[in-house]
Amino acid sequence: VLLFSRKTWRDAAVLLVTNGAMFVVMQWLYGQVGYVRLLGLPHVIFWTPLVIYLVWRLRTGGITQPFRAVIWVLVATLVASLAIDYVDVGRYLLGERGSLVPGQ
Repeated sequence: VLLFSRKTWRDAAVLLVTNGAMFVVMQWLYGQVGYVRLLGLPHVIFWTPLVIYLVWRLRTGGITQPFRAVIWVLVATLVASLAIDYVDVGRYLLGERGSLVPGQ
């Protein structure tokens, strides 16, 4: 949806590039450590600045509805996911290094 507005097409590009880079890093990290709580780290690294950027854009970008609503939904979803990811990364750093797959 964001690609269809002159005021938000760059935001859509930022989202695509950010998530593409995060996907590559997450696949690499999974290959290194497996399915552990540390996999939240790429989300923390890429999505925290993304949320800050999107909120900044909402405040300064002159974005109109329905695009504002779409971005707010994205921000809310990212913040909810980041809350879980920060907890998971913290738990990993505090020593919970086991696999998240039962029986492994």
